[in-house]
Amino acid sequence: MSNKPAKEWLSSDTLKLVEERRNLKPKRRKNTENRRHYNYLCREIKRQSGKDRNICEEIETAHMQTKTKVIYDSVRKMKITEKQAPSVRVVKDKDGVVLVNQEQIKKRWGEHFQSLYNPHTMTDSAVFDDLSIGQRCGDETATIMRKEIEEAVNRLKKSKAPHRV
Repeated sequence: MSNKPAKEWLSSDTLKLVEERRNLKPKRRKNTENRRHYNYLCREIKRQSGKDRNICEEIETAHMQTKTKVIYDSVRKMKITEKQAPSVRVVKDKDGVVLVNQEQIKKRWGEHFQSLYNPHTMTDSAVFDDLSIGQRCGDETATIMRKEIEEAVNRLKKSKAPHRV
């Protein structure tokens, strides 16, 4: 038997059915139950692969039309679990000790992102004191009115990320 690479658009459920059918193929002639189950698997694979192909075609057309919401919804329908990155099960603290308790793991992730996004910088506070904050040409101070914010928000499209505001 040759092991062809699986099509990229097949879901993990369909691939499991293919594997089950492959294992049952040599046994199908031994009794009628195996033959029936093999035939059932053939029909299921054909049905599932048709669904998977339709979803992939839907993704491609949505991509051509730049409909990102449809793309993400369709990808979620595919339920491709085996190709996704595995979740992190082992977390170590700063000293290298493996954490087991879920609360300790959450706390460690919090510390990690705190240090990542809020680094301790060695800046001279005198530099900030010398800067003129909120001033434009002369003595006018820059203030944002609530009305300006509401107008900007109302101009945004629904269910779209703002590119240039």
